[in-house]
Amino acid sequence: MTDNRLKTISSLDDIQKIRVTQVEGFHGCPARFKAAFLGEGNNNKSKAAEIGTALHLVIERYLCDQFELYTPEWEEYLVWLHKKGVPTKERQALLTYLQSLESMRQHVIAVEWEFPLSLVSGAPDIVGHIDATFCNEQGGITIRDHKSNRQFEGVSEWKKKFQPILYAIGVSEHYPGHAITFEIGYIILGEVVSWTISVEELAIYKQYLTRRYAEMWEEILVYRRTGEWPERPNDGCGFCPVKDSCATIRHAHQDFMWSLGNPSSGETITAKYIWAKGVQTAIDTTVNTLKQEIIALVEYQKSPIVEGDKQFSIKKPRRRKIDFTDLRSRLWEAVNKFFPADSRLDAWHSVEQAIQKTTSVRVGDMDDFVKEWPMFKGDVAAVTSMEESNDFSLDVSKVSPQ
Repeated sequence: MTDNRLKTISSLDDIQKIRVTQVEGFHGCPARFKAAFLGEGNNNKSKAAEIGTALHLVIERYLCDQFELYTPEWEEYLVWLHKKGVPTKERQALLTYLQSLESMRQHVIAVEWEFPLSLVSGAPDIVGHIDATFCNEQGGITIRDHKSNRQFEGVSEWKKKFQPILYAIGVSEHYPGHAITFEIGYIILGEVVSWTISVEELAIYKQYLTRRYAEMWEEILVYRRTGEWPERPNDGCGFCPVKDSCATIRHAHQDFMWSLGNPSSGETITAKYIWAKGVQTAIDTTVNTLKQEIIALVEYQKSPIVEGDKQFSIKKPRRRKIDFTDLRSRLWEAVNKFFPADSRLDAWHSVEQAIQKTTSVRVGDMDDFVKEWPMFKGDVAAVTSMEESNDFSLDVSKVSPQ
């Protein structure tokens, strides 16, 4: 597998190329862009990233016809993935993903294709690394980017990013006159996001990105000269290698904590604990209030709310109800039936400790009881009923993109 990680350099004067992902990263936060180039901060690879790398390698080998599914070679890869710490669920998802690629293998143009893209004179080349490209039935080119993360983003989100457009422009430099279809294949989620960029759109995008990249390079030259690289909080801050030393993040966190009434540093640890419990209560109250407002809105409009890949609906929970008066009578009779007289009282004492002495129990409670005392399964079933709650609960589920 091609090593497409950003290579660190000793000085920003040594920048020879900028990867497509770094173009996106610069606009998110110049300070993180600089830290990544110089190898600053904590750059340890996460477990999720290691799993993603392993999955990508197997996909690469499959598209290069190095093995077939359900063969000894495939079994060897499964063992290797297991040793790499890839969970069973992810391995099963990978199999499904490979099966979806089977018909595309005969149309492969390139796998793990790295290309340079020269947009601005005097600025470094932009280097792209494409997981796979294919000829498609419409006579165009399909770019497929494999994603192993669980955070789904639809077409509307991806169209805002630089990566798909830069990849499409890079491919069009080698295959001019073809429409480009960009696909995001979510390995774990089992989803594929796809849209097509026409030849006319590519020309417009290239003009736009050339201008944006020229502006970006001018900014880099200014920051490199002054040494002042702006810190911009964004969604990627949690993965930033220098987040622990980022003054902007630290001040934002302090401001937030103070806004909640954070006690001064001179307070005792017990005072801080009481304060933290109060904050937790306030958060729980806010969450519950918002939940009730969503429930009321769904109930009013008589239909679920769909936002992105999330659907908010309501339901009346059903719970298992036990008639414990009848159950105790039945169990006493069963104990007399199944146990000899000299051990009957000890058995009944154990049964009494095992059963719940309330009017309702969680499903798992009585299931565990039946597993421990299988001879009482029929008695428990006879006194069990399902009861629908009078209150609505909020159900949040994932839906496929439209």
